[in-house]
Amino acid sequence: MDGSRCIQLLQPGSSDCGCPYRSYSPENLQTALLASYSQQGLRSADLPEIMATVKTGHYHVACTRVFELTHASYGVSKGEGVGDGESVTHPNQYAAKSMELSKPKVKDEMMVE
Repeated sequence: MDGSRCIQLLQPGSSDCGCPYRSYSPENLQTALLASYSQQGLRSADLPEIMATVKTGHYHVACTRVFELTHASYGVSKGEGVGDGESVTHPNQYAAKSMELSKPKVKDEMMVE
């Protein structure tokens, strides 16, 4: 399923939750992003880039950029997305990759006596 199709499925009804990038007003989205992600490295200086993609309807790109910014401490770079340049297409994908990155790395070392 491509990202735009997934986002269409996430469109909220009158009492449903959905993609905040699509359903929140620009002001509410910016406030929510900073409240949720400033501790993970998102800065107000990052918002114009994110909001520009929201304005053009590329919600998955905005979400992916937030992922990159908030996971930079794990080595995620701009354009990398959730791996190999792949965009976030579902909240579960975002959460799964985030949890994967936050797991402690186990070194593959042999003990020598």
